[in-house]
Amino acid sequence: RYLTSHFALAGENDLLLVYFAGHGETVDGQLQLLPRDATAVDVAASGFAFSKLDDLLSRSKARKKVLLLDACHSGTGRSRQSLSPEAILEIEHASEGKVVLVSCSADELSHEMPEEGHGAFTYFLLEGLRGRADRDDSGFVSASELSFYTWDKTRRWAAGQGLKQTPWRMETVAGEVI
Repeated sequence: RYLTSHFALAGENDLLLVYFAGHGETVDGQLQLLPRDATAVDVAASGFAFSKLDDLLSRSKARKKVLLLDACHSGTGRSRQSLSPEAILEIEHASEGKVVLVSCSADELSHEMPEEGHGAFTYFLLEGLRGRADRDDSGFVSASELSFYTWDKTRRWAAGQGLKQTPWRMETVAGEVI
């Protein structure tokens, strides 16, 4: 209910940014985002359907929409799994008109950085948003710059740990989203 009313507040000149960190699981071919209070016993009832999030984003009047998903990471007591191919297709289909940054590819896990208190993707995402992703020194961070920064840093960190994690981006927008 909060998301419905919050998204409705956005005007056409606003930037609507949605960030989710947690697990994602495919149930009956649909991606379910699992917030902290989700239960493994009934994922469909306690999770949040990605299709519902996509519908809320689509109905928002905001012309600039950015969705950041740090999903399917391990370390919180739930099962270790990666995004299914079905979930990837669902996200790809939903990305029209917005920028979507996702923490890992379909066959990978989104790994934790326990020493930083975040997943690797989130850690580098925050660094990038603080200005480190500003490759052209414009004083602004674009979605493209943020995507490249998180992709590069997360991959390099994972490789240094003997792991593999490859963030990816989908966007269908005119121009650049700052």
